[in-house]
Amino acid sequence: MAHIHLATELLEDILTEAGEDLILETADMSERYLILTAVIAALEGITVAGGYSTDVAYVSETLKLKHPEELDKNKFPACFPIDADEVKEQMTIGDEYNLLATLGVVITSMVFDPHGRTAEARSELIRDVERAMVNNVALNALLLMPPQPTKVETDKGFFGNYSVFSQEFELQYVYNHATGG
Repeated sequence: MAHIHLATELLEDILTEAGEDLILETADMSERYLILTAVIAALEGITVAGGYSTDVAYVSETLKLKHPEELDKNKFPACFPIDADEVKEQMTIGDEYNLLATLGVVITSMVFDPHGRTAEARSELIRDVERAMVNNVALNALLLMPPQPTKVETDKGFFGNYSVFSQEFELQYVYNHATGG
């Protein structure tokens, strides 16, 4: 479980730099929760100052909107990550506690342009989200390999001045079913 300790330290550094207080007690936290916390931190780190093309203004794991215009304009672009389905399989013959877990993560993002020209902003944010997920040190410390991007689904221009799209990733980690993660 050394990788949990390393990831915890990295997460604390990232979130402390962001000005947030974080108390992590890894013995009480599941790997899945730590992974989602690292995903959120990675998305919050998408800034032009950080070397990205976009400044993500808002990240939340709660998406309760029926239409993108319900979100304040100052919260665009926005990202909404969710831990999705998970598949577990025995890692090796005779290893009764550890399972190979493949967790799906879906990130729904929204961009806004007052003139309805969202293609460039959408393309840049898609690229930035992928870079943030694949290259985030804290997230990768929790995983067996970097997140694997598997799918991008766009709104095909349905929302006019807004674009809503999702990116899916597969994240593999070791799940210990004796401890519940």
